[in-house]
Amino acid sequence: MKGLEPSRLTIEEDGSVKESVIFPWATISYKNKTTNIPLLLSSQDAGANQLQSSIENLEYAFSKAISEITQDKRKSVAVLRGNGELEDIYLYDFLSSLKEKHNLAEFTFKNIAKDPQKTTTDIQKYDLTIIAKPTKAFTGTEKLVLDQYIINGGKTLWLLDYVTAEMDSLQQTGEAYFTARDLNLTDLLFSYGVRINHNLVQDLYSSKIAIATGNIGGRTQFQQFLWHYYPLVKPNATHAISKNLQAVNLKFPSGIDTLKNNI
Repeated sequence: MKGLEPSRLTIEEDGSVKESVIFPWATISYKNKTTNIPLLLSSQDAGANQLQSSIENLEYAFSKAISEITQDKRKSVAVLRGNGELEDIYLYDFLSSLKEKHNLAEFTFKNIAKDPQKTTTDIQKYDLTIIAKPTKAFTGTEKLVLDQYIINGGKTLWLLDYVTAEMDSLQQTGEAYFTARDLNLTDLLFSYGVRINHNLVQDLYSSKIAIATGNIGGRTQFQQFLWHYYPLVKPNATHAISKNLQAVNLKFPSGIDTLKNNI
C-alpha cells in the first residue's frame, strides 16, 4: 500500500478490545493511469461524526475521481481581465484548486478594437471563461464576442456584483451609500433568460458580524450580531456536487430573476 496513509480500527467484542491497522482507500485504474480515493475522511474534514460523513462523501469522491481519470485532455480555462475584475490575490485559493486539473491563462479584450475577429477566434480556444466581479462596463463589441463564444459551446462563470456594497466602507464610519453598478450586461444576460436586480437580499437566516458595543479597561468590547445582508443559503442536499455541504455564506447578494426564453 505504497503512499497510502493507514488508519487504526478499534473493535470492542466480548469484553475485549482489538486494534487493527487498515488502509481505507480505493484504487481506480483507467488505461495507463491510476488514482487513489480516500474512503475515510480526516477528522478535520469530517467533523465529529467521521464515519457517517465519510459514507455520505463516497458518491462525490468516486464520481470526482472517475471524471478526472477518464479525462484524456486537460481543459483550458480563461480568466478575463480588462474590465476591473478581481485581482489574483482575491482568487488565489479558487484558481489554485482549478490549476491542479486545468490549464489556466489570462484573456483580455485589449486588441478587440483592431481585430475583433481574431479576439473571437482566440477566446474559442478555452473551454471555460471566468468573469470575476467586473467593475467596468462592457462594450457592445465585447458582449458580441462573449455571446459568440457561448453560442459556439464555450462555458462562462459569471461572478457579478450589481451593487457597490463593501463592508470596508461601512466599518470605517458606520454608514455607507451603496449604488447600482452598471456593467452594460442587462441585454446579454436577458437573452439567456437571466436578470440580475440592482438590490440587496436580506434574510433572517444569516451569519453574524462583530460590532463594538463598549469599552472596558481600555479594551474595546465586541458582540456578535446577525447581519441580514449576509444570508446563509442551504445547498441542494440531493445533488452530488452540493451534497453534504454546509450553508453557504453570501455577502451582499442581489436577487436574480429567471425569464422565459427559447433556450
